[in-house]
Amino acid sequence: MTQKMPSQISTPVLYGAGLVALALVMLAGLRLAGPEETAPVEVTTIQSVEALPAIAPAIVQRAKDALAAEPKILDVAYDPSLEVQWNIAVADDGTRRHGLASYFCIVLEDNGALTDTTKVRIVDAAKAADMKDAYREYALGTVDCKSGQPFE
Repeated sequence: MTQKMPSQISTPVLYGAGLVALALVMLAGLRLAGPEETAPVEVTTIQSVEALPAIAPAIVQRAKDALAAEPKILDVAYDPSLEVQWNIAVADDGTRRHGLASYFCIVLEDNGALTDTTKVRIVDAAKAADMKDAYREYALGTVDCKSGQPFE
């Protein structure tokens, strides 16, 4: 068995010690350089606004015309800024109208007016006569067109 002399140091230990020394030198250099001066940053408030998909006015009108041609529809209101963009007034026959809302989603799709966020609400025409009232109160059925699921 051979014995190593104290003056002989293995290569991995030598490299490791060199890396530690290099790290210490770099750290000391950063401390001596001091903090970096930066220009003052102006703080502004950024409002997060979810951009709604834009539908061209001609497409909206085409979709409204197609919906107005449906015999059950008495009035149509479209407002892209609302959570439920399409509010469609029909006569209340005492039933829920989720299926009818789903059908109107197909009409919107056929006319190029369907987006990933499109929702359709069927409202009681007698209660929402001017289509300016709170539509949710007069809802007979609301559907998320993308999923096809009822939406409340």
